[in-house]
Amino acid sequence: MKLTVNGKEAVFTDYNTCEQYVLAELEAAQIENEELRKRIEELEREKSEADAKKAESPDGEIEPRQVQIVKLNEPFETAYLTVKDAYDFKHSENGLGLTAEEAREKAASEEGLREVASIRVGWSRNEAMSVETRIWPCQLRTGTQTFVMDVWDNGRNLSEARVAKDAEKACTGKYFPAYRAQELERFGLDLLKKRLLEYADKLDAEAKKDEENE
Repeated sequence: MKLTVNGKEAVFTDYNTCEQYVLAELEAAQIENEELRKRIEELEREKSEADAKKAESPDGEIEPRQVQIVKLNEPFETAYLTVKDAYDFKHSENGLGLTAEEAREKAASEEGLREVASIRVGWSRNEAMSVETRIWPCQLRTGTQTFVMDVWDNGRNLSEARVAKDAEKACTGKYFPAYRAQELERFGLDLLKKRLLEYADKLDAEAKKDEENE
């Protein structure tokens, strides 16, 4: 007789004894177990490959086809840090208007730094240092990523920005959750101090150069 298991055939003669029947059942079970072992190995290999891809990604994200995308029509508040550089402090019609000595004096205290931070400089006349908080109308989450989105003009235009993760260091030019606004402000003031001192050094260098040329 023929016994088929998972597409494979085990061939036996007619059962004449109980022993023959047990042996036939045993061989059929061994065939099925072998198929199951192969399937388990295949699944473990796929999982290892997926883990390897996830480890290689800088954001710990796996391939989009492996991630369920969920759109949440909920608002999301972000904080965004901008700090002008030494070029805007001096080489523009709207500079700081400080001498090197005054710049160093401002950089030496919290009050002085905050005073400089509120000065509008550069062609854009934006504050020298600011943390802007904004509420976005929509957010989109995909795996470990969160994007904030704004829709206007009857939906014909769409802008989006990735929200930095908690593990990411404070920096300029990125959107962070609003609860990190104070952290961004502290980092921004430290960065403003550094750039203010650079500005003072440039003024001194230019003054020294002018003296040598006279």
